[in-house]
Amino acid sequence: MNHTDEAVQVSPATEVDLPPPVPEAEPPPPDLPTAPTPPTAPPAATRRRGSLRRWRARLLVLLMLAGAVAGGAQLVQSRTHAAELLDIGTVTLTAAPIPVQSDRLGLVQSVTVRAHEHVVAGQELGRMTSLATAGSGRTVRSTVVLRAPVTGIVSDDPIPVGSALQPGDAFAELYEPSRLTLVGNVALADLPRLEPGMRATLTGADLPAPIEAVVGQVIPRVGGDQADVRPDHIAVELLPKDRRLLARLVPGLRFEGTVDTGTGRPGKQPSVYIGP
Repeated sequence: MNHTDEAVQVSPATEVDLPPPVPEAEPPPPDLPTAPTPPTAPPAATRRRGSLRRWRARLLVLLMLAGAVAGGAQLVQSRTHAAELLDIGTVTLTAAPIPVQSDRLGLVQSVTVRAHEHVVAGQELGRMTSLATAGSGRTVRSTVVLRAPVTGIVSDDPIPVGSALQPGDAFAELYEPSRLTLVGNVALADLPRLEPGMRATLTGADLPAPIEAVVGQVIPRVGGDQADVRPDHIAVELLPKDRRLLARLVPGLRFEGTVDTGTGRPGKQPSVYIGP
């Protein structure tokens, strides 16, 4: 077998067109420090608004402080005033009774007035038949006119017709509206806290407004003339500032009273009770 040397023909290399190389990008220059921008002054209107806000805030703080101080002072004053108020309990509107009497023995013949009626001095209130024995021994019948001794108000209904009337007995009782008094019962332990002239306030009896009064005198206890006053209390008179108001009221009305012990005059002698 013959081997033939065959020449191996190598083709020349084929040239290939390549794109031109891309040049490398230059690195960015380093950041350079910039000069600070000078501050810009705010407009005048903005400055005024800011100033007003600051003053408004300061004023609000001052008002809050003033309110707190005033509220505290008012609270202290209120507590002090409450401690100075003395409760004197029930105060009664009273009147001195003025009796309509006869010095003779007899029977009531007629009655011409009723309770709460206004009468004038000398007005006829009724009549009675008086029986007396003459020196000869025979009975003498006479009529006695019963008249009002003063101008005033009839307290209660007079005794009825046909009733016997003894000398010194009251046919009726009157009172003078201008002489009505207010009487309270004060504990003896509280009496040193009182002095004449202190302001008193009375409420109740369905009155539209309180009655303003001042402390008067202590009513001394004589015998059993104050049976309605407890042993550890004493009656104190209260003088109303407006007596015309009392003149329209009826004796026996009851009120609740307080006395402001802080209204006393410096150096004034307080009320003192000297027991029996």
